[in-house]
Amino acid sequence: MTPSAGHSEATPTDELVIERVFDAPRALVFKMWSDPEHFQRWAAPAGFEVTHLEMEFRVGGIYRVCLHSPDAGDVWIKGYYQEIAEPESFSLTTGWENDDGNVDHETLLTVTLEDIGDRTKLTLRQGKFDSAEARDGSTGGWNEVLESLARYLVNENVSSGESR
Repeated sequence: MTPSAGHSEATPTDELVIERVFDAPRALVFKMWSDPEHFQRWAAPAGFEVTHLEMEFRVGGIYRVCLHSPDAGDVWIKGYYQEIAEPESFSLTTGWENDDGNVDHETLLTVTLEDIGDRTKLTLRQGKFDSAEARDGSTGGWNEVLESLARYLVNENVSSGESR
């Protein structure tokens, strides 16, 4: 198949795709990503915690987060929201912020949420990566973050509306 104008076929190195089903309705899963109070409680890979969050969940709004680990110290991520279609999807640019406040290699992250009864299928796409190692590192990190989201949905009783 030939790509249409403005569309390029991603190679395995260029993009990662992760799918996950959550035992929660789509509107609630969307809220976990769009509400800073919830987001900061689950959005870190194993061994890290969110210690700083700037989140303007609107098209053109900034996303800036500091992930802290006793072993790795502070890691800053920065980007801008590109599209938001509540509760179906959103996309944002994202990348590691350097000491000058600039992003060294920016990727596009898109999260799509699909109703499956009272559950939600999440598809996360991120790319283009500059190396297979960068893609694989992000894949591992995102899998940990999504596992944290699944635990948060259960442990905080957010599915039943009893969240703190």
